[in-house]
Amino acid sequence: PYLEGNKEFLAFWRIDLDGIWPDIYAFKDDIRQLVGSKIPFAPHLVAGDELLDGRFSKPHLYFLLPPGEAVWNKPEDPRCKMRIVKFFEAVYFGIVDALKCLHADPGAPPTTQRGKNPLSPLSTGFTMNDREFMSMSHWASWVDTTLNRETLVRTRAAEKAGVDLETSN
Repeated sequence: PYLEGNKEFLAFWRIDLDGIWPDIYAFKDDIRQLVGSKIPFAPHLVAGDELLDGRFSKPHLYFLLPPGEAVWNKPEDPRCKMRIVKFFEAVYFGIVDALKCLHADPGAPPTTQRGKNPLSPLSTGFTMNDREFMSMSHWASWVDTTLNRETLVRTRAAEKAGVDLETSN
């Protein structure tokens, strides 16, 4: 039911959406409305749960890096440039923020290479984009790379509670 990418060479961002749509078509329409304004293109792969009543629930979106542009993630090797891994994470949090209207989960780990498998019979999976790929640098021109998990989680919690975000004592 799950796919797992190579954790030493990060090649995609998995965005975990906590929303439920009336059907797959409504989900696809919501994604297409964000293309060109919040995100540059639709995700490459999508895997979610199609419920018995036809609703589409809690999909994982996969945005792939271009071939040959995976990010080396081996902290124990001094040759590994961890600032590039941090940049990968910053772009991830920017994508999560851009997709907050679709209930993107700000608490999901940025470097996970594990998620729902679009090819599994236990998920409903499909391709939305098989032509457009973008480097991390180009993604950074689309999303806010100054965000982190703490900021996003605190902001989302304040929004859900209907209160202003304030510094705690």
